[in-house]
Amino acid sequence: MKKKYLYLLVAALISAPVFTSCSEDDDNSVNNTITFEAAELPETGFINNASYTEAGYVFSNFYDEKYSSWNGFAVSNNVDKETAGYMNQYSVYADCGAKNSKNFAVAYYSEYNAYSDDQFPEISREDKKYFNLNSAELCLTTYTYLSIMNGDAYAKKFEHGDYYEIIFSGVTSGGDPIYDSKTKEPIEVVVPVVDFRDDKSVIFDKWTKVDLSVLKGVDAVRISARSSDTAYGFMNTPAYIAIDNLNFTMYPDQKILPVE
Repeated sequence: MKKKYLYLLVAALISAPVFTSCSEDDDNSVNNTITFEAAELPETGFINNASYTEAGYVFSNFYDEKYSSWNGFAVSNNVDKETAGYMNQYSVYADCGAKNSKNFAVAYYSEYNAYSDDQFPEISREDKKYFNLNSAELCLTTYTYLSIMNGDAYAKKFEHGDYYEIIFSGVTSGGDPIYDSKTKEPIEVVVPVVDFRDDKSVIFDKWTKVDLSVLKGVDAVRISARSSDTAYGFMNTPAYIAIDNLNFTMYPDQKILPVE
């Protein structure tokens, strides 16, 4: 049986729901904001074939050399707001990264890869320690924004009642959901980055900071998406989101117990 890790913060049984509560009084906490500015990008302005690590946080990437396809995270500085379609999948619908920076990440959620191979855009730590994800800035990619506003060969133009949501879920190192010890609900944040329901007109067409502070004491954070535009049980909306300035807290002195 493979060795797994059970953190002192998480009280759990293998194959049972995992419950957690945050230790607010841990000493020596370390705060990091991940900006992606350390990434050295090629002339194309993006890297889509390797995971990215900054300050000990790892952003997953799954690259298929045979088809030159990918999912997970890509790091980019592309800001083409005019070109529609898949060939412009690495551009944010903004003039730069968040806070006038150059680089940012693009998270791509492939429903097929998520359910067939358990591949998600996922954030974890190199040292396998738990952490809190406090906040991040989000913006639609150009591909997704233009598809939503105009429609394309695969997706419809959004109208009243439509929505596109990004979901941040706290999970264990094995990918199991973590449940809040009080509410018994999964620890997750649903962000409606496009919401035309109930006469709303929400659209993340500029960098917008979101509160993710319920994601406490997690081994990893997975990103997924859902949309009102579906066919045969799958989303038609291009499932991308640009993300920048992720703020984390972790506790270097925490202990890790190996469990057989």
